[in-house]
Amino acid sequence: MPRLEPDTPATAEHFIKMIDEALLEIQDVYNALEYEMDGLSKAMDFLPAVDTQLKHMKAELLDGTHQFGTADLDYMPMIAPQNTYVLPFKRLLMEINRIHRQGLKE
Repeated sequence: MPRLEPDTPATAEHFIKMIDEALLEIQDVYNALEYEMDGLSKAMDFLPAVDTQLKHMKAELLDGTHQFGTADLDYMPMIAPQNTYVLPFKRLLMEINRIHRQGLKE
């Protein structure tokens, strides 16, 4: 999927695809954690909250009730201290937050 340039609002369809991509990335981490239970699993203890919020937002987008606004998504303080080695899809999560704050192009 092509990435949006910074400050480019997304369509609802593109935004939902971005959320789906992030949910797949989270599932990949869950799958990897089944085999790697050392310090990585503790470092990723915030993922269930991110997963839940993304699923909730997707459901709202699909039923037309999602409210875009100026506040960050609840997961932002959880992912902010993470580096991209621990959270390789951090930029995607940040982009989803940006679009949530700025709204859609439609």
